[in-house]
Amino acid sequence: MEKVKTENRKDAKATSTAFILMFPALILAGLAVFYAPLGISVVAVCLAIYQFLMIKKFIEDYYKGR
Repeated sequence: MEKVKTENRKDAKATSTAFILMFPALILAGLAVFYAPLGISVVAVCLAIYQFLMIKKFIEDYYKGR
């Protein structure tokens, strides 16, 4: 029972961390898609996707390693 609570807490922390780190990049990529030329929009979206993948890896390593 205690192990389940600990896992739920880790999942909640990981979700919160992901939201805090990914939300600004999502806003900037969205703005670039609507207001920037096509080339810059594509670069912004690609960089956002790369950042999301790196954040996901970081979160998995940080919270799953504990």
